[in-house]
Amino acid sequence: MQFNHVAHRVDARYFETVAVMMQTQLGFVELRRTERSIWLRQPGTNVDLQLSRSETAQRDDDKRRSQIAFLSDTPRLDLEKLAAWAKTTGMEASVGSYSDREFFLDVPEAFVDFVIEATDDGILIYMRNQALARHGLKAEDLTVTFDYIEKRHNFSTESGRIIFRQASGFFHATPKEWDDIKNTLGVSLI
Repeated sequence: MQFNHVAHRVDARYFETVAVMMQTQLGFVELRRTERSIWLRQPGTNVDLQLSRSETAQRDDDKRRSQIAFLSDTPRLDLEKLAAWAKTTGMEASVGSYSDREFFLDVPEAFVDFVIEATDDGILIYMRNQALARHGLKAEDLTVTFDYIEKRHNFSTESGRIIFRQASGFFHATPKEWDDIKNTLGVSLI
């Protein structure tokens, strides 16, 4: 199976407004639409967002744990701009924080089971370093850079670490991990 999309519920009264917000404020494009749902994609990504109309009056108590998440150089400011836009359409909106790097926007009347989250990419560096530490590694241990012919491929190591293609377009591994990977057909050392 290959990951395709995620779906979240929007109150039917605000469905069109939220769809417009995703398109005009966050740059999503509409891929397709039915009476109940819309599928959107932000250019440059390959995972779709499905918004579905919901008639439920109840909001999930722990909906902050379900996010549509974005990276931003100015996460709080960007979410505050979205909140201001939402308020111009008559929706109540508020910005909160999980930490000094992670923020969320809630539009309680519209967002049934999610919030919009934004964080700076510093949190990714922190998370990466934590993941490396779980495998007894440090960032400086990642010295081998390589490429692979298939664009949608990751590598699993004997230690259980998964090596993902980085934003640079390449993979990075320890010398020991490289020894296990280098004979894979289609792999090339950079």
